[in-house]
Amino acid sequence: MKHQIVSPDGDLYEFDHLTNFARDHNLNKGNLSRVLSGQIPHTKYWHLPSTDIYLEIADPSNEVHKIINRTEFAKVWNLDAPSLSRVLRGAQIQHRGWHLLGQDVKSYTLYDPAGNAHKFYNLEEFCRENNLKRDCVNQMFRGTQVQHKGWKADPNAQRAERSSPPYKLVSPEGKVYIVDHLPSFCEEHGLSLQIVYRLIRGIQYEHKGWRICRE
Repeated sequence: MKHQIVSPDGDLYEFDHLTNFARDHNLNKGNLSRVLSGQIPHTKYWHLPSTDIYLEIADPSNEVHKIINRTEFAKVWNLDAPSLSRVLRGAQIQHRGWHLLGQDVKSYTLYDPAGNAHKFYNLEEFCRENNLKRDCVNQMFRGTQVQHKGWKADPNAQRAERSSPPYKLVSPEGKVYIVDHLPSFCEEHGLSLQIVYRLIRGIQYEHKGWRICRE
């Protein structure tokens, strides 16, 4: 009896002797037999002509790609194989912008100190690779911080003019406080002195709802 099977490269093979074919192609004879009988869809991605073992995934531009061998696919497209597998089984939304069809993937754009735009999909991974603090990057995206280590979410964002003492701080309720001694004021109102100084220097816009009054 002749058997037909398709290789991972898509080539069709016909053979009579199961044992010899499995040995010649470094396949497990038992698994090959189960593929031929329809018990499993593939062994090492060898499959029946009637079996579709392809998985589909969309790249960052939403172009659809078919995957047979996840490890080889990851190598070709410079992806992390375990992360790719998590995306394919639905345990992870995206990996470097690659996602399942129909998934709405959020992207981010930051501008480096030279003004070059960087589009990315994994905020934590990007911050780690570029030695950035995630909290500071989130504040830039929220519009409460102008820049972080020279990086900006808005390339046109500029620092506000630096204030001089006595300082005017506006509470979350809109009340204006005239402050001569910042350390005491910050301690009294549960504010970080370091962050309030960032408000004064115009690096950050607000802290716990407090902001600098520059009028």
